[in-house]
Amino acid sequence: MKRGMMFLVLTIFLSSFTYAILEDELAACGDNIRCKFRMAAKTHNSTECDSLEGSLADNCKRFVVAQTEIRGDVSFPQRTLPIMKDESIFPEKITSSMIIGSIIVIMVFLFIILLLFFEHYKHKLFIKDHADLVNYVRNSLDKNILEEDILNKLRRVGWKKDMIKEAIKDAKHLKKIGKEKK
Repeated sequence: MKRGMMFLVLTIFLSSFTYAILEDELAACGDNIRCKFRMAAKTHNSTECDSLEGSLADNCKRFVVAQTEIRGDVSFPQRTLPIMKDESIFPEKITSSMIIGSIIVIMVFLFIILLLFFEHYKHKLFIKDHADLVNYVRNSLDKNILEEDILNKLRRVGWKKDMIKEAIKDAKHLKKIGKEKK
């Protein structure tokens, strides 16, 4: 579980780092209009012109379209008019950072689901394979015997400490479930 959490934190860190790097070039332009024009043409994305005001934004969008037509790129939608705000909630062009971010989010979500499934399956198998141990621990806990006493008694009989702790954890869980059902 600790490894899973570390993987999750690392994935979130890397995705934010990747996004920051992809967006860093445009942010480096600051107020430089020529830089913004070049960046918009380089990425074939006229939405980068939106930070400009008025007719500069329209000219930037036309410049991006013209540069795209000169290069013969067909991947860019050929629009000369500015995008209307009410037209669509989707971006004009899906960027690589959007795809990478979406894939990372989906992978993290799937990883968490798989991790939870395996934890549940592991406990279910343990309870099935060691039903006598779990029942003994559960009955002992019902009689208010301390966990430490249960651990010591079972260690003297020959059970491993890890298995006893797992049985105590599962017995508590089963006890809690039993109370909820009543």
